[in-house]
Amino acid sequence: SRNSPRQARAQKQAGDKAESFLRGAGDALRAAVSQTLDPKVREEMQSYAFNSRVSLANLFLLDQVDRSTDVMPLFDGVEQEFPGDAAKISTVWALRSRALQAQGKLDEAMKLLDDQIRADPSARWIGTSAGALAPILDTRGIELRRSNPKSEEADKYWRKAASYYLLAIK
Repeated sequence: SRNSPRQARAQKQAGDKAESFLRGAGDALRAAVSQTLDPKVREEMQSYAFNSRVSLANLFLLDQVDRSTDVMPLFDGVEQEFPGDAAKISTVWALRSRALQAQGKLDEAMKLLDDQIRADPSARWIGTSAGALAPILDTRGIELRRSNPKSEEADKYWRKAASYYLLAIK
């Protein structure tokens, strides 16, 4: 059901307020990182700043907010920022995949992941990231097959999903 104009305004205001809070928190945390030399404190502040970006991305992916195009820039360079942190990078890949899915750009999501795999095939986060994208491709194949029982495009998505499931299992 559609929201009333009043509800839509209230949701937009709440989303804007949450965005402002999360961006401010991230900025403050990044500033705190630059003001300490203690490696443990730096790591903790970097982790909190990362979590503020994850929360912001999840906010952008809400149907009521519908700003999936704003997700990708939040994580530019994250592979270089956290090169050894498979959990963080996998989280980012799941968010990127959801954002591209919301935009109808699954081919771009596959290309992005395939490029990363070619760049660093032994990266610890590749399996988890492939495992995040595989079910999305699987679902797209099902949707295409429902609309056209002879869809060759559905087969393409299923083959790619299968290859990503194999990467995830490794």
